[in-house]
Amino acid sequence: MQMNISELGTTSDGARSVEIRCAELPFPALIRCLKAIPGANVREVKQNPMSDDASAKVDFKGCVFEIETPMSDYLIVSRDRHDPEIWKELLSHLRNYKVRWWERFLF
Repeated sequence: MQMNISELGTTSDGARSVEIRCAELPFPALIRCLKAIPGANVREVKQNPMSDDASAKVDFKGCVFEIETPMSDYLIVSRDRHDPEIWKELLSHLRNYKVRWWERFLF
């Protein structure tokens, strides 16, 4: 089953964002997915086991993407103006990631 991603759009200052529902996969599985992307460097991973708060930064092809968890779902944001093809490539990797059944339950 492919990952379901909702594009939230682009703001006037060029920031782009997407939402991944937390029911798709737990945060550690999302981090594993991002680490599997060739050329991606996942850093500053933080997760509070007592709440839904989690965050990380992903460096990919010279761009920085931030992962936040407002309201429990995962929000991936690109705050910098950059080549839209890099954004599309990152989303393509995420969309094509096949979420395995056990990843939905294991942390």
